[in-house]
Amino acid sequence: MDTTKFKPSWSDHYTVKWNDCLATGLASLDAMCGFFQESAWHHADHLGVGFQKLKNSDQAWVLARITMHIDRYPQWRETITVKTWPTGIEKIFARRDFLFLDSEGRTIGSGSSWWVIINPKTRQPQTPESVRDLNFEPRIEKYSLERLRLPKEMKPIGTHLVEYLETDQLHHVNNTRYAAWIQNMLGQEWNRRHVITDYQVEFMAEAFADDTITLSMEQSEGNSPIIINGIRESDAKEIFRAKVGWIEGAIA
Repeated sequence: MDTTKFKPSWSDHYTVKWNDCLATGLASLDAMCGFFQESAWHHADHLGVGFQKLKNSDQAWVLARITMHIDRYPQWRETITVKTWPTGIEKIFARRDFLFLDSEGRTIGSGSSWWVIINPKTRQPQTPESVRDLNFEPRIEKYSLERLRLPKEMKPIGTHLVEYLETDQLHHVNNTRYAAWIQNMLGQEWNRRHVITDYQVEFMAEAFADDTITLSMEQSEGNSPIIINGIRESDAKEIFRAKVGWIEGAIA
């Protein structure tokens, strides 16, 4: 593959829409995840390893893990830039880092993501051979591939019935929806008085339409991170686990 014609990084501009925002007027966590996801797809297409190209070979990208830190959420009608680039192969994962930039080019957030290639028919992972020859850019050093550990006891908070509209073209729940579940589970009052600054999620298995997911949470005293996980009721399989860091924030 001649990689000299490819852009090593990719940038897109997004204007925050009304339906991207919480009641506070700030972009929601799942909106931020969505901005990054779209730019990741755009760059993958440009690099010749996008959705349609892999589909022709019975392959597909799925997000396995993502971690991000948000210094400031954009407001309604604010325009931001997402810059993203692949950084290399880590075990079976292809890593892609990203920045959120404001209109002045200042960094308002950053993160790393780890993707795997699966066979959409068997759902089995494959080694990411198709990207080994790409020109990789330096990674953001503060993020690393690490497992989330659950506390001994998790408190069930409620259940969520997966709706068809939460699934994507791979017929599973899209990664952005987990961010929405978490922010929604924390509740209106919590979101009025707090802002999520750090988000880390590990996808353990796929969830599908009509699955019922039991959501559980644990938080120690003070301003410690909140740990959340989801278990499918039908087979007791853990679907995801996440960690949320937060600060006291704006009230709207």
